[in-house]
Amino acid sequence: LVTSALHIPRSVAVFAAQGIAVEPVACDFQAYGVPPVQGDFSPFPRQARFRHLALYLHEKIGWWVYRAKGWVGAEDGRRNTDDRGREGKAEKLKTEMLKAEV
Repeated sequence: LVTSALHIPRSVAVFAAQGIAVEPVACDFQAYGVPPVQGDFSPFPRQARFRHLALYLHEKIGWWVYRAKGWVGAEDGRRNTDDRGREGKAEKLKTEMLKAEV
């Protein structure tokens, strides 16, 4: 699963809720905050910081909505999956697909 670093916990939880084990790979890293420019102090927030706040709130509210609708569990998206669980689910899915073809 390749997605933005901000989306990883929610995306992994959605796939896990469907019984699909994924290997998350983050991209599009966004830092919270703006690097300070020496001598560029302002008591007012910068627009870029508001954009980062909006992205953060989007993910947090999205998590609450997904939990309320039952699309993800109460976990934080960092499920403890092992290879045996992945193989078992994959084999079960393969078997179901083969039965459907026959």
